[in-house]
Amino acid sequence: MKNNDRTILFWAYFWRYGIIALAILPLLIVGGISTITDNYNYTLLLIALFSMPSVLMVTGIYYIIGTKLEFTHLCCVYQSMSHKKMDPYRAEWTDKDKKDLKNVGITLLIVGILCFIGFLVCLIYTNVI
Repeated sequence: MKNNDRTILFWAYFWRYGIIALAILPLLIVGGISTITDNYNYTLLLIALFSMPSVLMVTGIYYIIGTKLEFTHLCCVYQSMSHKKMDPYRAEWTDKDKKDLKNVGITLLIVGILCFIGFLVCLIYTNVI
């Protein structure tokens, strides 16, 4: 496997699975810090809660742009979403692949926006802002 293929697979795994970790990791870190110190810092919690919709929106936008520009690593992501092995040698875009991945991106963007709006409504409702 060439170095370029490893780079493609690295970014494919990052955009497929690493994004999930980036969305959840801040909540785990803040929860761990709060548990260890017995001090619940609401500012850290707010930052952690804000990170999840942000990650969803960024991922959605990246999927939409990457599909338009036909990024090879996103084609590998689509292979994984289709329950196939990620193979940079067979990374060929079809119209169906583009449509499906663009729909996933739009869905992530909409869910991220809705989560962000819900986050703001909760902040306003609890008189934090």
